[in-house]
Amino acid sequence: DGTKGNGQRAYMLFDGNETAVQTLALYVEPDGTIGFGTKGANNELLTNAGELTANNWHHIVCVADDPNNAKAIWLDGVKISGNQTWTGTANVGNHSSLQIGAAKKGPGPGSQVEHFNGILDDIAIYSEALSDVEVIQLHSPDVFASGRQYPGGALAGSMVARQQTVPSTVTGHQPRGVAKAITGTPGVASYVGTIRPVANATKGGGKPAGQPGKPDVGSMVTIAQTYPVLDIGGGQIKPVITGAMASYYGFNFPGNRLQPEATARRILKAMSGPLQMKTDPANLKLLRVRHGLASSRSTFQQLFLGKPVYNAVVSVHQQKEGRVDTIHSRYYANLKIAQGHAGAPKLDQPTALVQAQKAIGVKRLRRILPGELVWYPKPDGTAVQAWKLMILSAEPSGSFRYLIDAVSGEVLVGNDTIKHVDGTGKVFWPNPIQTKGDANGLLNNNGGVNDATSAALDTQRVNVTLRNLD
Repeated sequence: DGTKGNGQRAYMLFDGNETAVQTLALYVEPDGTIGFGTKGANNELLTNAGELTANNWHHIVCVADDPNNAKAIWLDGVKISGNQTWTGTANVGNHSSLQIGAAKKGPGPGSQVEHFNGILDDIAIYSEALSDVEVIQLHSPDVFASGRQYPGGALAGSMVARQQTVPSTVTGHQPRGVAKAITGTPGVASYVGTIRPVANATKGGGKPAGQPGKPDVGSMVTIAQTYPVLDIGGGQIKPVITGAMASYYGFNFPGNRLQPEATARRILKAMSGPLQMKTDPANLKLLRVRHGLASSRSTFQQLFLGKPVYNAVVSVHQQKEGRVDTIHSRYYANLKIAQGHAGAPKLDQPTALVQAQKAIGVKRLRRILPGELVWYPKPDGTAVQAWKLMILSAEPSGSFRYLIDAVSGEVLVGNDTIKHVDGTGKVFWPNPIQTKGDANGLLNNNGGVNDATSAALDTQRVNVTLRNLD
């Protein structure tokens, strides 16, 4: 009828010569249901109501996979509807010019109907069905661009993954490629270490939806960690073990607060023998220096073959006058590469992200933070390559940290970093005005003083659980 946004179905894309025999259709119903139609109006895939919200940008991808008889609708990086029994035969002879932002009913100009009331951008049509990984790439391309240089100078994330086939009436964008990890030639690490029996207990916190909690490597001591007693001058400094962290208190090592990194590296080099620690910048990278009124702290990230070791940090504390008094260490000495993990990882980051979202049970995605490839130390002293991912989900609500084995796809760590606390309180149930009051509110129940407490009111309060207190 040519009227925009009048409470009717609104088409984003349409190909066909009549709405009843459409060849291709993407539309939204007034209740927020998204519809993806192929091969006529009786072959449509629908989402739940309320999926598409007004006044917000959304990323919608529809996939029709003929060889696998599958159709899917993706919204903002999450598959929200799918059909694995679709018979993917296209209509023949019902084609017309592709309509963007409206449907077409009949020939000639002025035949457009059911207009979309909004803005459409970055429309693209592909000659093949996109995989789950490729759809997530399109939604969050920056997540997979590490910014590292490839041989020849090409930046990760700048390659074309698949050539688009786009009608002349549509302006499309080429998809970005997957940022592959670049690793050096794997070395061979010697195997020396001492076992310290510590329970592999999980840290406190929530569990991903439908998944058991995974122990964080920060909560266990592995065979690769060596925390000896240090002989200092005429005395000894014994480590205080907390989880996988060893704290050495009582140093009196001279230093300069104006040169915190240099001071920290000097004491770490002096202690590198008994700690079995490699202190050069290729193995211990400065993360940050924090200055307080009376102290400074330099924190270093352990590296192994050029990549970070997950949760492996060393910090050095200096007093106001510059002397070092404390070292905190979560360092993995003499790690060796786990079988099958030498060289480039078999699993790329987008595939790992799909695994993590499945484990969490993400139904509505808020944001994906850039991930990185790390070494995950195992209790036996070996290290596996893993993708470290941070997924911010709206449903289920949470900020999920996941580590996915870059060879097997196993979930190594999975937890919600947002912790919620429940409490208790007292509320009136039902309304005391209804049960004990009169037309003047609480006047009669309060001895003539409005809003004052009374025994009659107190007995009507009940205990309730107050959930998810921040």
